[in-house]
Amino acid sequence: MRSPTQQQAAGLLRHPVLLLALATLILNDHWGKAAFPGFATGKLSDVAGLIVAPVVLLAAGEISAWALNRPLPDRRRWMLGTSIAVGLVFAAVQLLPIATDLYAEAAGQTARWAGALVPGFTAGPGPADVVADPSDLLALPALVAPLWLAGWRFGRHASPAVLDARVAQPAV
Repeated sequence: MRSPTQQQAAGLLRHPVLLLALATLILNDHWGKAAFPGFATGKLSDVAGLIVAPVVLLAAGEISAWALNRPLPDRRRWMLGTSIAVGLVFAAVQLLPIATDLYAEAAGQTARWAGALVPGFTAGPGPADVVADPSDLLALPALVAPLWLAGWRFGRHASPAVLDARVAQPAV
């Protein structure tokens, strides 16, 4: 039987919103963009990716903490940090040619590593095909979704005292 800490680590990876965003990202990138090229499919991938990336980074931190027998990080603070980091990298890739080139090279290398691990998967040599598009910054508000998944609440009833009381209460 798994301990409560083990069950909590990376628990957001099973959240329906995250699973829907991941499915959208995969389907849109591998089918939607080819079948319906244009503005909407491009932005759909951006929105889905901005939901998935911070959650995956948070899960990596939680799994690492669990594996090293360390306390799990404060989920809300870590999600804020990962969301800010993802947003800054995303904006840099869209606006700065050097960031676009570095990201394309890193993505190409990651695809080659994945190809070495997954039978039948191949990736071409060189950088991945990454196109900088400043209009992609329209997707940045999607970073609110991972914050919401981690327990952040927005609106007039979301004072820090109310939020802390909600987080402190055990789930039923």
